[in-house]
Amino acid sequence: MIILTDAAHDEHGLDGYEGSRAGDQTGDEVRNITYDKVRGFWNDSRTQVIRCLRDDVREAYTIRCQQTADNAHVGYSQPNRKTFYEQLQKDPDPSHISVDVECDCSALINGCVNITLRTIGHRDANVIYQYGRTADMPKMYSASVLFEFVESQIDLKTGKGLKRGDILVIPNKHTAVVYDVIPDPEPPKYDKYGEATTEVYLRTAPSAFAQKCNIQMQGEGIRNYLKKGERVPIIGESGAWYQVAINGVYSWTPWVSKRYITIV
Repeated sequence: MIILTDAAHDEHGLDGYEGSRAGDQTGDEVRNITYDKVRGFWNDSRTQVIRCLRDDVREAYTIRCQQTADNAHVGYSQPNRKTFYEQLQKDPDPSHISVDVECDCSALINGCVNITLRTIGHRDANVIYQYGRTADMPKMYSASVLFEFVESQIDLKTGKGLKRGDILVIPNKHTAVVYDVIPDPEPPKYDKYGEATTEVYLRTAPSAFAQKCNIQMQGEGIRNYLKKGERVPIIGESGAWYQVAINGVYSWTPWVSKRYITIV
């Protein structure tokens, strides 16, 4: 699972020009969101992915973005986007902001990157402009010795290849940072598999008289049988019956007669 942090919208779901109040009024003006929910947006030929070459810098600005998302004093507004960085100039830790301020998507990302570089005294703080817009970001980051563009290595349909701290940007549209990449759980491993030798009904218990199952087979509609040649994990047995895991899910564990299953 991939989690992004971005500044998304004001309390009206808009850009802040309609009388929005400072601070996060809804809890998700500056937010965390899974890539799965927005991959349709980022799966765009214009998307660029910017990766920091220094681990300490990448970690520091990513943490600052997350601290901003966690601070209810920071909301979203384009017209008042500079107030966020004005507070970072006083204290580079976003979690210490105690007055209501605003940022937009680019002010969040560029502000956190810029203040990180200023904190460590890196000269590229003069390259990554804290108030730069998304349209400016490709030029700014390509001029820095600390960043490279890696979108050619990323599957934008799934987010595969993204790393913590990667910055996504569609110029003139939006930007976000990858806050976390949580590995998908390992699929269950089975010691034994069976293959149906014919079309055969699934049963709720190890008995020919047991009720036929009515199970949702993923991607294949509702059916209570195995197709000829279909392979399933075998997780148990009782007399003349095997207990099987449908599509590898332990919660769907019907029974099928051994007469119609060949161990493979």
